[in-house]
Amino acid sequence: MKIVIVGAGFTGTQLAKRLINGKNDVVLIDNDETTVRHASNRLDCNVIQADGNNLDTLEEAGIETADALVCVTSNDEVNMITCSLVDSVYPKVLKIARVRNYAYYMNTSTAIQKHATKLSSENRHLYGIDFMIHPDVEAAEAIVAAVEHGAITDSLQFDNSSYELIRVTVEKKSRLDGIALQNMRKLTEKHFLVGYIESNGETSLPSGGTILHGGDYLGVLMQRADLPEMLSLCGSKVKDVKKIALVGANRIGMIVAERLIQKKTSRFSKFFGLKSKMSQDFVIVDSNEANAKAASERFPNTKVFCADITEEGFVEEEGIDKFDLVICATPNYEMNMVMAAYIESLGVQNSIALVANSAFGEVARKIGIEVPVPIRDS
Repeated sequence: MKIVIVGAGFTGTQLAKRLINGKNDVVLIDNDETTVRHASNRLDCNVIQADGNNLDTLEEAGIETADALVCVTSNDEVNMITCSLVDSVYPKVLKIARVRNYAYYMNTSTAIQKHATKLSSENRHLYGIDFMIHPDVEAAEAIVAAVEHGAITDSLQFDNSSYELIRVTVEKKSRLDGIALQNMRKLTEKHFLVGYIESNGETSLPSGGTILHGGDYLGVLMQRADLPEMLSLCGSKVKDVKKIALVGANRIGMIVAERLIQKKTSRFSKFFGLKSKMSQDFVIVDSNEANAKAASERFPNTKVFCADITEEGFVEEEGIDKFDLVICATPNYEMNMVMAAYIESLGVQNSIALVANSAFGEVARKIGIEVPVPIRDS
């Protein structure tokens, strides 16, 4: 595929790197001289110093033959306008825009829902944008997906599909420990595909003769309903998550709370069988008084604490050490790791922590955090 990326910041360069590794033809555009120089030194692709919202620049980059345009500059308006500009001339190009302004994102989502029938019948997208991405929403959805899976695995979900790419751990002395990958077929009739294996800190594409070992991580493409059997083979099981404590009432925390309390995703309520009692088994903790007050007003049936969860005695006094899961989703990503590890040391079995990136995610796993969610990678 040929992809034009506008914006060579962290996200743009990381995306370009992954696409290049996947043998795609990538063109990167940014108007900052220093940023372009650094990107040129790091990436094996064409990097252009120019304004990405200029049609002449985009045509120089080959937008007329491109499969996709991804706009990830620091300016929401530039991202949106660039997609609209390309849509007016090259409507068949897939257009993706990152939007950090939550009001833009929500207003656009509301408009799309309101006019969904008309837009669908005319095969159009609002502003000419096929996909609008908000970093906080993506991170929150990743957290909710982890809760759906019992907080023991990461997953990548696909629209309009019952299949997911699920990361599972091979436990020592489990049925998979020590067997060749090709022999997994003899242990289950479920359909699955092992896409990758992480072993001793290295990720590789497996072959049938690859031997699985306790401590390895498998990336398995499978149907969501088959997860319990796969976990059983790995020596684990889907855990019953009913009592949840959320630490952090910032934007990401509130999106997570809304998804879990109001159960906008029907799969969550169906899978766990939770009814209106969900809010009684869900508490929110934030040390910021304004955040705690806003959370209390938004979710009046949910217990909200204005407190520091690491304060000595608080967890035991409020019985949070008896909860099934604690989600640490504050804007302080390093502190999320510390809080999650601390709370698990008091008796909580499972934790999810919002971390800065995948490198910190590996550190989080090593200190016992079940699911780290890297916000930059989400």
